[in-house]
Amino acid sequence: MTTTDLPPAATTAALAPNWFAAVMGTGIVATAAVTLPVTHPVLTVAATGVWVLSVVLLAGVTVRSLGGAWHDHPAMSHFLGARAMAPMSVAAATILVGSRVVGAPTAYVAALVLWLVGTGLGLATATSRRIRAQRTGPAEATWLMPVVPPMVSAAVGALLAVRSPEPLATGLLVVSWACFALTLVLAAGPALAVVRRVAGGDLPAATPTLFVVLGPLGQSATAVLLLAPGRRLAVLYAALVLVAALVWLAAAVACVLRQRPPFAMTWWAFTFPVGTVVTGSSALAAATGSGLAATVAVATYVGLVGVWAVTASRTALGLRAPR
Repeated sequence: MTTTDLPPAATTAALAPNWFAAVMGTGIVATAAVTLPVTHPVLTVAATGVWVLSVVLLAGVTVRSLGGAWHDHPAMSHFLGARAMAPMSVAAATILVGSRVVGAPTAYVAALVLWLVGTGLGLATATSRRIRAQRTGPAEATWLMPVVPPMVSAAVGALLAVRSPEPLATGLLVVSWACFALTLVLAAGPALAVVRRVAGGDLPAATPTLFVVLGPLGQSATAVLLLAPGRRLAVLYAALVLVAALVWLAAAVACVLRQRPPFAMTWWAFTFPVGTVVTGSSALAAATGSGLAATVAVATYVGLVGVWAVTASRTALGLRAPR
């Protein structure tokens, strides 16, 4: 078993940063629910419950992970990107879902604080030479984890910008566009390397991590449609990227079915990346009125909820198991 396939039980005094993937995956379930092109009271109530769970998870995992040093770890260093994305995943859910519970002003302030923390951590991981130094051997999809956070900052920053007064709104948009561009530049190399590896028939042992490639694709589609609403170029970019995401999703599913990996924390890779495809497809449906995009959003959300439920329950069972 590799270090990226650690079982749910913590193996050190401080939780490894891959645990933040559980927070990311939970937050995106709530966020994606309220961005869908369909609405239902049950869906709203469920999204609220999942948002509360994401807040609790963020607090718990943050406290339990204090004191861990992972920058030089050959596998876990890449998951420091999850530590940056987790607060921003909760921030998005807080804006879109939590505001109905705590009120818009409180939700805005909480989301802004979480965004600032996540963006700072994300810029640090994206530009870290120590983390890049751990890229050894065949290309791994987890290499994308440290460089995707700025793209999440871009999407959440756009949500905050439309709710902010000037000049803060403009500042948030400038930072968000800069983060968007940074991830495009930094993610291209690792993503292409992973695609070439899989195309050559060399599958990584932890096949669920292949879903991580969906992150920069789906998140960039979501971000560009939020940052440039109504712009034809943004719609075209999002449509092309989402097509690429769906092709990769099909390929990743085929790889997973081929290897049938046992449960491990890497299964959380099935959640947040797929969630970004949901939010991107929902945003595209809203921008174009496309029934196809709406269908993709609903279908991928159903799959997301199913996988999240299985992964979350298996993780909870692992926590309850005797050490």
